[in-house]
Amino acid sequence: MPDPTRQSTRTRQLTGALVHGIYLSMKTTMTLSDAQVHLGRLVRSQRTVAISRRGRTEAFLVPRRRMEMILETMELLANPKAVAAVRRDRSGKGKYLPLSALDED
Repeated sequence: MPDPTRQSTRTRQLTGALVHGIYLSMKTTMTLSDAQVHLGRLVRSQRTVAISRRGRTEAFLVPRRRMEMILETMELLANPKAVAAVRRDRSGKGKYLPLSALDED
């Protein structure tokens, strides 16, 4: 079994730390066979991992919480009214009301 803490041509780390015995970075690329061997540790590490096969990235292992944030962002960007509100806010033209304004209906 290969040592996952060692840098190799099969695993590329950019920057990172030792987590559960595996040296992981903010973006880690592992081969499919290495990811299969260390799947439990990778899931517990809560890091995003690119999984490659034959030198090409084929899949990503993304923690649930991060995936939920990505999906929420995609939903907001698919809503034209939400995008317009974000643009208004960024331009400084956003209109803010006190929370009590919700009770006035």
